[in-house]
Amino acid sequence: MRRTLALFCVVSIFLSCTPSPPRTQLPDDIAACEAVFLPWWNTLKAEDRKAIRAVYFPDTGAVVFPNAFFDKYAGTSPPIMRNSELKSEAIDGKDWFWQFSELRRIETNTFEMDAGYYCGGLCARHCSYRVGRQTDGTWKIVRGGNSCVVS
Repeated sequence: MRRTLALFCVVSIFLSCTPSPPRTQLPDDIAACEAVFLPWWNTLKAEDRKAIRAVYFPDTGAVVFPNAFFDKYAGTSPPIMRNSELKSEAIDGKDWFWQFSELRRIETNTFEMDAGYYCGGLCARHCSYRVGRQTDGTWKIVRGGNSCVVS
């Protein structure tokens, strides 16, 4: 009886364990772009998140964000969407558009880019960044906020 109960407990524990979802592996250039976006994203206050209707990323042009990027942020608030998913006119202060240009790999583990957001009217910030891969494989801004245009 004890053996059966112990076996039942072990099987129950085994079946109730779910593996953590796999970490999304993004292409290096997109992971470098994400490193520029994350400081802004991670510091959004709850009231700011509620006020933003959506955050949009390019799905055409020089820097195209792949499906894996959008899948990674599925279900977030505010939602992360493709530019092409904007169904109506953008609303100032409610729709935030991230843009990335002049993206170039300067070393194996280093990218430079111009990046920032536009959120309508006089709401914008674009800067030059250098992003590097850290020893743990993550990407971080190593030099940024230089040569900014802010409105």
